[in-house]
Amino acid sequence: YHQNSLMELERWKQQEQAREEEKHVKIIREKEDRDAQLQYEKQLKSEEEQKKKDEEASLVEKIVNEMEAEQKKFERKKEQTKKAMRKVFEENMEDQRKRDREKKEAMEREAATMKEYNRLMDEQEEQKAEELAARMERQATLMKKLQENVDGIKKGAGDSDAQRAAAQQEEQ
Repeated sequence: YHQNSLMELERWKQQEQAREEEKHVKIIREKEDRDAQLQYEKQLKSEEEQKKKDEEASLVEKIVNEMEAEQKKFERKKEQTKKAMRKVFEENMEDQRKRDREKKEAMEREAATMKEYNRLMDEQEEQKAEELAARMERQATLMKKLQENVDGIKKGAGDSDAQRAAAQQEEQ
C-alpha cells in the first residue's frame, strides 16, 4: 500500500509538475501574445504618428509654398503698380513739358503780334503826323496867299475888307 501511495504521489507530483509546466507555458504564451499585441499596437501608433508628422510636414510645406507664391504675386503686383505709377508720372511730365512749350510758343506769338501791332500803330501815328504836317503846310500856304490877297485888297478897298479878312482868318 505504501508503495502504491508513493507511486500515486509520484504520479501526482508528475501531473502537478506537468500542470505547472503547462501553466508556465500558458503564462509565457500569454505574455508573448501580450508582448506581440503591445508591439503591434506600438507599431500602429508609431506608424500613425509618422503619418501624422508626414501630413503635418506636407501641410506646412504647402502653406509655406502658398505663402511664397502669395509673396511673389504681391511683389509682382507691387512692381506692376510701381511701373504704372512711373508711366503715369512720365506721361504727366511729358504733358507738362508740352503745355509749357505750347504756352511759351503762344507767348512768343502774342509778343510777335503785339510787336507787329505796335509797329502798325507807330506807322499810323507817323502817317497821321505826316498828314497833319502836310495839312498845316497847305493851310499856312493858303493863309499866306489869303494874306497877300487881303493886303492887295486892303490897299485897294480899305479898312472894311481888312476886317472881313481878319474875321475869316480867325475862323480858320
